[in-house]
Amino acid sequence: MTRSQVNDALTPKNGNPLLEGFDEISRPADISWWPETLGWQILFFFLLLLILHRVYLLFKHYMDNAYRRWADEQLKQLNQSTDDIQKLPVLLKKTAIYAYARENVADLTGKQWEAWLDKECASTTFSQAPLSGLLSHLSYSQSPDVSAEQFEQLKQQTSIWIKHHKGAR
Repeated sequence: MTRSQVNDALTPKNGNPLLEGFDEISRPADISWWPETLGWQILFFFLLLLILHRVYLLFKHYMDNAYRRWADEQLKQLNQSTDDIQKLPVLLKKTAIYAYARENVADLTGKQWEAWLDKECASTTFSQAPLSGLLSHLSYSQSPDVSAEQFEQLKQQTSIWIKHHKGAR
């Protein structure tokens, strides 16, 4: 038997004689996923608004914290050279001025500045023993004398403050 004879043998005419009069049933129309009633459409609309609002809030939070990302990036670039050591208090002050009103931050110096930093971020210890007075020393000394350990501690505390301060924004 050749291939064409096999194909002819499998056609409906040559198949089961009992199925000759049957027509294939038509497939039902696809079910629409769009809700047909007004109540579901309203619910869908409010759900969409809620999702858009959450996306907006996430974007706003991301944009409001751009200064934190900038400050953290600047902090990572600092090493223990004299110029970089003196940039640390300036970076901290710039970040604080951006996060809070200038009037609240610009006048703070010395122990008052360190206490304010600790108040705004409970995880930091700028005003306690190993770091107490170090920010003022770095800000106003022409050639600051800071050990590598003190610099790393100060850098770590600054990083914590940048990431976790409350912020007025």
